[in-house]
Amino acid sequence: MLDVLRLIVLQPEGSEHFVKCDQFLEYVCTQLGCQSQPKNQLVMLRVLCNMFQHPSGARFIAKHSEKLLLTALSELDNSEEKCIQVCKSTNAED
Repeated sequence: MLDVLRLIVLQPEGSEHFVKCDQFLEYVCTQLGCQSQPKNQLVMLRVLCNMFQHPSGARFIAKHSEKLLLTALSELDNSEEKCIQVCKSTNAED
């Protein structure tokens, strides 16, 4: 499901649709949370990266950047998954 979302937000109409959805931010944060499987966390990070392809997605991320960064960094901080550790280590905040 998340991989489909990752592809949908690459399209301008798909990105526009999801940024208008009230529950989208909470869904993103839930998928980044520690209760989510590590592969889902990584795909959600890819979804966020793909959202930069269109102005509506980039504005959404900029508007909610603090919450997204705090969620991603705090929830993924204790992960023992190697891919997540590599992803986190490339963040300029660390």
